[in-house]
Amino acid sequence: MGTEIRIFSTKEELTTVIRKELQMLFRENGLDTRVLNEGKNDNSDPSHKERLSQLEAANLIGVSLPTLYKLIRQGKFKQYSLGRKKYLLKSEIIDVLKNQ
Repeated sequence: MGTEIRIFSTKEELTTVIRKELQMLFRENGLDTRVLNEGKNDNSDPSHKERLSQLEAANLIGVSLPTLYKLIRQGKFKQYSLGRKKYLLKSEIIDVLKNQ
């Protein structure tokens, strides 16, 4: 039973290895790996800038939270999860409102 010792020369190298290990663990356990991109200085996924909480989404739409929940159940709006947090995408809400 040997222990592997690795020395990293840069912070970025260590961060990359840790991120890959976490992604592997998340996938093995059926978890959403997008949560690992939180806080990452990567602007390739613009959706993180437009995430709205349920309350923010309800305010944007102009409805109460119970009405928002009903609209989500009816499939009018798509809700996403990031860990325990639920959110909606502002661009999708705007698209739905434009197409009504």
